Amino acid sequence: IAAMNQKASDIGAVHTTAVNVVGLDDKKQQTTAEDILTIAKVFLDNPVLSEICGLPTAKITSENGKTISLKNTNKTLLAGSGYYNEDVEGVKAGTTSKAGNCLVSVFTVAGERYLCIVMNSSYYGKFTDTQKLYELCAKAQCRR
Repeated sequence: IAAMNQKASDIGAVHTTAVNVVGLDDKKQQTTAEDILTIAKVFLDNPVLSEICGLPTAKITSENGKTISLKNTNKTLLAGSGYYNEDVEGVKAGTTSKAGNCLVSVFTVAGERYLCIVMNSSYYGKFTDTQKLYELCAKAQCRR
């Protein structure tokens, strides 16, 4: 935990305090949309992490040969989900009672990359809200 908080501070996410590694609600655990933006930018600068978070599905095989299939919970990445958008590259979906339903995504419009953060939405709203923001950017109403 100390290393996570130090890394957050080092990259400029100064309003973030982690008390558990999975992001579960705790009175002392906090962040801001601005800090999430900062963290997402650093995360996406790593090509391996950027590729992994954009995968709709994956299979992981352990050293002893056991294979686990994974499915991304970010429905904007899943063809046929009703929320699929080929221009979305992923990042992070999550839900806690305190934060609500959240989605951090990155998408490309006319060659420009945009980070989108939706917080405290409904389960499906995080996907529809993201789509509405994407559409605004696609109509060139989005400012960098």
